[in-house]
Amino acid sequence: MVGKLIKHEIKSYLRTLLPVQAVLLGMGILTRFVQFFESDSTAYGISFWSSLILFIISIVASLLLTFIIGIVRFYKNLFTGEGYLSFTLPVTPGQQLFTKALVSFLFSVITIIVILISSIIAMGTDVSIEVLKAGGYLLGKLFEETGVANGLFYIIEVLLLILVAIICGYLLIYACISIGQLARKNKILAAVGVYFGYSVVLQIIGTIFVALIATGVFAPIFRIISDFIETYPLGSIHIGLILSILFIAVISFVYYLITYFIIKKHLNLE
Repeated sequence: MVGKLIKHEIKSYLRTLLPVQAVLLGMGILTRFVQFFESDSTAYGISFWSSLILFIISIVASLLLTFIIGIVRFYKNLFTGEGYLSFTLPVTPGQQLFTKALVSFLFSVITIIVILISSIIAMGTDVSIEVLKAGGYLLGKLFEETGVANGLFYIIEVLLLILVAIICGYLLIYACISIGQLARKNKILAAVGVYFGYSVVLQIIGTIFVALIATGVFAPIFRIISDFIETYPLGSIHIGLILSILFIAVISFVYYLITYFIIKKHLNLE
């Protein structure tokens, strides 16, 4: 049943996002097409910059819409009248949550890939080749400085960090929406309040942490870390990236547990 639920979710996404992705690719093609008429004329300058601005807007819009659709579908399917139908299906709340997070993550990655493809189209063959050469040069320098094995692991770790961060972003919003549903009135407003309240708390914690650093409280610890980095520079980068991945994964799991617990024990449909 989970497989059918995932298929249904994907179809729902496709109905909304396919036109958006088509427009994005179309703007990439248009931007490239305009460049075939390159000249010093004012008309060309206006046409080129107009198409480029529209292309950039379409990139931002596609990213925002992908994220918004994921949030809206989570809210509507689980916390509005549609929830009565969703929770009659033979799937657990955990499976419902897993499906929403998985498909949202999947289409975020797809959107990024479409953006890359449309950007390559917009840049044209010559510029794309130069970009690839520059990327190849940077990779070569990375492997030269760190070794092939270390370089490959750095790339993998950075990619994992980005992917985990995407999932974390969705789960954070899911948790805020779920907490907001505990309010008797103005649930959406409550969810927004939870998110901003959480952001303020993080800023306060960050400010306190910076203040403590300024007072030198953590000086001995930083000295140990600094000595370790100087002694093991390559290993320190691995440790930093892996700890970042683990930290974000743990935070994501906490968001997941909050959302799951509220859906399981305190579901309050409109």
